[in-house]
Amino acid sequence: MCGITGYYTEGKNVKEAKSHLSDLLTASASRGVDAAGIGYIEGGQLEVIKQAVSAGEFVASREYKRFTKEKNPQILIGHTRQSTKGKEQENKNNHPIFTKSGLAVVHNGILTNDEDIFREYKLDRDAEVDSEVIVKLVDYFYRKQKTPNIIKAIQKATKAIRGGLAFAIIDQSQPNLYLVASDNPLHLAYHIPTGIIYFASTEYILKAALLGERTYYNFFTQKTGRKDYIFEELENDTGVEISAKKIKIFEIERPSLYTYPSRGGVGSWRKDYEETGRGIWRLKKRKAKGHITEASDIIPIQKPSKYTNSALITRANAIYQRLVGYYFESEAEENKLEQEYRRILDTLKTRKFPIPYYLENAKHLSNSQLTLTSKEVKK
Repeated sequence: MCGITGYYTEGKNVKEAKSHLSDLLTASASRGVDAAGIGYIEGGQLEVIKQAVSAGEFVASREYKRFTKEKNPQILIGHTRQSTKGKEQENKNNHPIFTKSGLAVVHNGILTNDEDIFREYKLDRDAEVDSEVIVKLVDYFYRKQKTPNIIKAIQKATKAIRGGLAFAIIDQSQPNLYLVASDNPLHLAYHIPTGIIYFASTEYILKAALLGERTYYNFFTQKTGRKDYIFEELENDTGVEISAKKIKIFEIERPSLYTYPSRGGVGSWRKDYEETGRGIWRLKKRKAKGHITEASDIIPIQKPSKYTNSALITRANAIYQRLVGYYFESEAEENKLEQEYRRILDTLKTRKFPIPYYLENAKHLSNSQLTLTSKEVKK
């Protein structure tokens, strides 16, 4: 779980938009504290600032303060990272992630077939982070077109990528902002007096940054500040192109089912579903911590040895997202999830199945002291 944020405005209102940036980033820190960064276009050039520090430390840094004094970009994207795949100490793994051609992306979500795509399309890989595949694949399709169209490139890329997507892309060759949401939330706020458009992973982040609104115990809401904003959530499997006084909405097509290598070779989840003889995958909206979000809920796997590798990886991904996002109702449920997670990984290791980096090397998933270096299952 990471936080993405940013804004789009016209030149005369840049200072107003920029005045909220620090609050947008620090409010987004609730979704990740391992790294923070911004990317923007000024004078037709992409510039990126990112550091392996929390958002609070980032906005207090010398580089960020210099940016606020010297730069006035009309388009800006920002990110707060919770590390999954790729260590934050290696700055290439932190967001925004960019290409030499001037595309940059910030992404929230976990992708599952990034390594396959890098091999299939023979793309150069500069980092370990899974999110890199988004900007590299969009750039690949974008540059191959006779008449470059970034929306079509985004649509082709998202059709190939598996996993949760909420991302923002900017391109130094054009003054537009592109936002996409698929299985991960993305919210927008429109400031009526100035026409500035802000975006963030949740409406709560936008209201906290723009209105000074705070919620306590997920119940008591303190409402302050101006009320001349309109808040909207981007619909699932939808993208928007934001340009001068115009928003273009476009649909994206996603893979209907996840695909993973299984013991019998590369097979689809549907094949594993049929082999297993029971439904183990269902998506539903779940209310947790006062926010509505898309979460994967799968019937628990009590005996991993009876399941294919594909089914086990699918379940492990779901448990991972529930634990890091605190999508559980009690400590007892949390402990059950952690025990199941250990059993699944132990089974996969016994089969010598390649486990994704972020699953195998997670140091902790929730408040408890879960480590994956030991095979001991809590009693």
